[in-house]
Amino acid sequence: MKQDRSDEKIVWIDCAKAIGILAVLADHSYGVLYENVSITCFSFFSVSLFILIMGVTTYISETKCTERKMWFMLSRKMGKILLPYFVATIIYSLWIDGMFDLRSIVLRLSYFNASGPFYYVSLYLQLIVANAVLYRILLICSKREGIYQVVLKLLVGIVIVVISVLTTLHSNLFDIYGGGGKLFGGTYLILAYVGMVFAPHLIKKRTSKYLFAVTACTSILWLGVLKYCWDCNSIDDFLRLDENLMFGTGLNPPGVTLMCYAGIVLLWCFAMGSLCAEGNYLTIKIAGFLKGIGESSLYIFLYHRLILDYFLCPYIVIENIWIRRIIYIVCMVYIPIIGNKLYMACKRKAKLLTDFGD
Repeated sequence: MKQDRSDEKIVWIDCAKAIGILAVLADHSYGVLYENVSITCFSFFSVSLFILIMGVTTYISETKCTERKMWFMLSRKMGKILLPYFVATIIYSLWIDGMFDLRSIVLRLSYFNASGPFYYVSLYLQLIVANAVLYRILLICSKREGIYQVVLKLLVGIVIVVISVLTTLHSNLFDIYGGGGKLFGGTYLILAYVGMVFAPHLIKKRTSKYLFAVTACTSILWLGVLKYCWDCNSIDDFLRLDENLMFGTGLNPPGVTLMCYAGIVLLWCFAMGSLCAEGNYLTIKIAGFLKGIGESSLYIFLYHRLILDYFLCPYIVIENIWIRRIIYIVCMVYIPIIGNKLYMACKRKAKLLTDFGD
């Protein structure tokens, strides 16, 4: 399982994260920055997109570090999200309680409910474990040649679909919202597997003609989804195709509608992001701008509701809706980015001082 490690591929992955986190902001701004349910439906691909990306990045990291033991990889990946999550939960708790209440902090950490979106951390941690196992199953499948490899991967996929149906409908973890409260994320497990299976095809060097063709096809499909969303009067209307299927409500964990939608967006980000990274000065700058947002998507995710609910809405009252939208989105994106950069700068400074002292 070899991979192309070109910088362009890293760029498109970060661009996809940027698109995903901006969709999260749009979803969570309903009732504040807009009241059209069609816009909410259009943004629903966000979490499913992140899980597809997680499958791709799991493949890349596992392939790059084949000499590392599984438990080492698991602890490293979990540490990258657990520490920021702990800090964010403490900050939310201090703000909400107006004091240091250890019991409240521990309960919020355990139930992932310091903020509504924190269910995703529970989902992510479960999928880190599941993905480590799935990757090693894929390694076994990849030892076969030709059609036998395809058949094996398909059979594994069928087993995962069955498991996902059962966990979506018949599991509950601490009443955590959505996929975070389902064993291994419910149907999100399907998306993680799909991301890993298609990762080798998404990190290969592709010609501009190929990328243009994929961009054109996925753009048409995305416009079709936009038209579909615009015709919907409610979330139930948007998910009407999932009514008779076996994936629960089809919203969170996702059903066929959202899984296909997220797949379209992932392919669009892959093709468009790769084209921009290989294009002219302007497109490279656009890709770099999105990459900067994508690299900080974790911190934007953790703190955007704190900024929106406890700072912007109570204290920044702006009548003009477009000015409000611009200011609110800029604050939700760049306050976490600036905060993280300041933290990293202080950390580097402290390390320099420590090294100098030694």
